Order: sequence, then structure tokens, then C-alpha cells
Amino acid sequence: MKLVGLQPVQDELVTWSANNYMNVNSKKIKEMILGPLSKQQPLPLLISDHKVGQVTSYKLFGVTIDASLKWADHIATVTSKSK
Repeated sequence: MKLVGLQPVQDELVTWSANNYMNVNSKKIKEMILGPLSKQQPLPLLISDHKVGQVTSYKLFGVTIDASLKWADHIATVTSKSK
């Protein structure tokens, strides 16, 4: 099975968005690589000549998700609010 980079898929998404009168804010997009692929250095993703930022954890709908899918970051965030 040949792995294909994400850039062609991302380019297609940006094109589809533009065709449907939606804007993609490249400054707000983040990339998180999960699982064994996180140990490899991925190729950078670009949107309109802006490099997509890579993160190891991200807060989505109030839940902090980290690249290893562990709960430590979320628990630390929640417990810090209770003090």
C-alpha cells in the first residue's frame, strides 16, 4: 500500500471550498499527526503559501486531545480550572 501525502487532498478541499463560496483561514488550521506516523517527520502542508502549524495537543469542543491519545493534558486543564 503506497502512502500518499496529504497536500493533494488539502488542495482539493481548498478548491472545493472556494467553488462553494467558503474561505479557508489558513492561519487557524492546525495539523496533528496521531499514532506511529507521529515519529516520522512529515512534509509540511501549505495553504495559499502559508505553512500549516503542527501541534501535539489541541482543544476541540472543550476536550484537550493529544497526539498520543492520552488524557493527561485534558485532566491537567480541567484540574487547573478547579483551583
